[in-house]
Amino acid sequence: MLSQELRPSTWSEVAGQKENVKILKAVVKNPKEAPKCLIFQGAYGSGKTTLARIMARELNNIKDPNFDILSSPFYYEFDSTVIGNVEEIRRLRDMFTVSYGEYWRVIVFDECHAVSNQAQTALLKMLEEAEGNNLFIMCTTHIHKVLPTIRSRSLELKFDCVPTDDIIANLTRVAEDRNLNLSDEIKLLIAERSGGHMRNAHMLLDKYNLIGEGDFKDSIKSSITLYCDFLIAVYKNDRDEVLRTLNSLMNIPKDDLQEDFNTVMTESMRGYCGFEVRHKDIKRL
Repeated sequence: MLSQELRPSTWSEVAGQKENVKILKAVVKNPKEAPKCLIFQGAYGSGKTTLARIMARELNNIKDPNFDILSSPFYYEFDSTVIGNVEEIRRLRDMFTVSYGEYWRVIVFDECHAVSNQAQTALLKMLEEAEGNNLFIMCTTHIHKVLPTIRSRSLELKFDCVPTDDIIANLTRVAEDRNLNLSDEIKLLIAERSGGHMRNAHMLLDKYNLIGEGDFKDSIKSSITLYCDFLIAVYKNDRDEVLRTLNSLMNIPKDDLQEDFNTVMTESMRGYCGFEVRHKDIKRL
């Protein structure tokens, strides 16, 4: 699947997160002076785990794109919903308190908010006692569930949803590299339907490749045209058209309605401020 194949392995391949990449590059340049623990907080599919894996590569100067970082001694990734109890954390503490050799070990706790408060206290002790070349990274979508004592000892990086333009740029690069026939309309549709999550965008690209452009567009009901028709009908005081568009809008899933409404408002403001409007339907407004 492209959603797996397209996971970045270098800084340049990462979509969005420019400020976070800049900070992490600085950490790699002088890791011994950086905090021993980083907290990656933000939405799913925004690149938290991907950048953790890139950190392990960069800290150990691994340039081979085919190198399996997951099976190496440089990177350990744990599902906190599985190891989130005191006994497991204490066992890991024995493993990672001391490092061996000159290489760096990156230890990742995914969904770290799932670790119980008692286990987080044990985890805090691990962070305080760890010596040598160990870097801990905690990934979470619920930062408020992480103990303040852990947060106070960590460098927090906030991962925002990837902007539409960055997703389109990524899809353009992928299409060129793989000789995919991807129109601007499809790239825009994928970027908007991804909700700012790069993983979602690549999964939608998988779907597009499987079923083709026509069926793909039919499978993703867009309410943007209907919103535009509705607003124009209101402006023209066309009662029949208002009722028609409202009835059609009621058949579209709530989440899609919300996303498309946000798109209509955002693009309309872009046009009002003199910027280019990418949607042919919104241009009618």
